[in-house]
Amino acid sequence: MAVSACQASGRGEPEPASAHASVSEVPAGGAVATPAQHVLLVVQHDASGFHVRHAQVVASALPSSRFPEPQRWRADVEDSTGKPLFSADIPAGGERRGEFVGADGGMQAVHFHSDDFAFVVRVPLLAKAAQLRFWERSVAAPSAPSTLSAIAATDVDLGVAPYPADVK
Repeated sequence: MAVSACQASGRGEPEPASAHASVSEVPAGGAVATPAQHVLLVVQHDASGFHVRHAQVVASALPSSRFPEPQRWRADVEDSTGKPLFSADIPAGGERRGEFVGADGGMQAVHFHSDDFAFVVRVPLLAKAAQLRFWERSVAAPSAPSTLSAIAATDVDLGVAPYPADVK
């Protein structure tokens, strides 16, 4: 199980998203408003869904991925018609894990899931962006990289948050 960007620090504070977001595809054809800039988003999930709590334009190109393999969740930036413009792999949110020495001296794995959590994702600065959609990948096919053209029939739509209008 993965740890969300916010929880990975152990402080409940977001870490740099370059350590947590995997860039899978940046669209061609002028969809990127400014290639030398990207947007850092702090997204919160609670009982009412996903919410962008902070958005900051960063004056540098979108960082490369530090994840060698696909993650359990994916964030898509979509236009107003729901067409994906960009997709990024992100660790599943709300999950914490630990390993402890049990009374018998063996290792004991402990997993905890919270419905209230925050995470960081970086996306390109896109002029046509309207919303962020979050997906949980099919556990049966985690080895397939995310693409903008293929959503597995078993992927679960986790929810949508509006793309911040003030960062386009």
